[in-house]
Amino acid sequence: MCSEFVVNGDPQDIDSSVTIMATDPFLVTFKATVNEFGKTSDLSRLLAMNVSVGLLPVPRVIKYEFMERMFPSELSTLTVDMLNKDVVCRSMPEISTYLVIGCPPTKEIKVSKRVTACSKGLFDPFQLQNNYTYVIKSDFYDPTFTSHNGTAKEDRVVHYDYASLGCPLVAYYASFWTPDLELWYSGKFVEEVEAEYVLFEVNGINDYSYELRVHDIDCISEVQNWTYMLGQQSKPNPHTAWNAKNFHSCLKSGPPLTANIYDEYEIMGGGISNRILFARRNGIYIFKAIVVNNHYSFCELSTTFSVYVYGAHPDPLYSSEMLLGVFISVLILVLCVGYLFR
Repeated sequence: MCSEFVVNGDPQDIDSSVTIMATDPFLVTFKATVNEFGKTSDLSRLLAMNVSVGLLPVPRVIKYEFMERMFPSELSTLTVDMLNKDVVCRSMPEISTYLVIGCPPTKEIKVSKRVTACSKGLFDPFQLQNNYTYVIKSDFYDPTFTSHNGTAKEDRVVHYDYASLGCPLVAYYASFWTPDLELWYSGKFVEEVEAEYVLFEVNGINDYSYELRVHDIDCISEVQNWTYMLGQQSKPNPHTAWNAKNFHSCLKSGPPLTANIYDEYEIMGGGISNRILFARRNGIYIFKAIVVNNHYSFCELSTTFSVYVYGAHPDPLYSSEMLLGVFISVLILVLCVGYLFR
């Protein structure tokens, strides 16, 4: 923002003669500099004031109630006016400009793909591009997203969207796993995302679990989870149920803790090393990650990605104890037959 003034005095005195007002003083900060760029015909000095506007540090300004009205953007007004105007300056109007404070359209999060199922030779990109489908057994997913048990009545056939998902990440079924989220701005990497985020499988697969339990976290208030957040909606929708607007950390004061301390803690990131453990089966999971920390950004940051879980061999039809018993029985039978017919 640039404002021009005509003054007769010392240009350095202009700083104490100008007031800068913002409609959201708790949100924006500004710095003004004055430079002389010429003179008028009567030798009055021409001064230009440049006002640089920025956001105050996020932890100081953003409160939960404020976040409620920040999406998708907030309009603020910045006004520059002269103090103690003399007769010559009475007709000088104040100068105003509008600031839209919100999410830059080119800010996004992505999942890091250093190792994928394609790079490990588990999938061929051509295979995934060629109308690839896979089947989710009814025992492994819940179409309503409200149960941890498979409640589907039939298997689901999923058409893999390679154009948007690319090659899936890879995870070994018996190892704890967590995605690496990255913040990007205008096509350039900014930083790794360390803020709190939540995950859900978009097809309703629910046979994975979280490493941490509520008793592992120093909660001083109620802890949120998917069951509770979906229960707040008349029509449960995981895409909208839990986000930065309604997130509340149990590490901060709030309603008293009533959750079972042995329940799974379903929040990732935020300086807490929570991880996912998959069921003992091979298959593709398609996750959506949603950043819920309302101190991190004005943007509604989310990303969808796929993971291929490998290494789980089919369960044997017979237990090792049964096979051992059969082997011993056969061995005894052979010895007895050999003794009788020697």
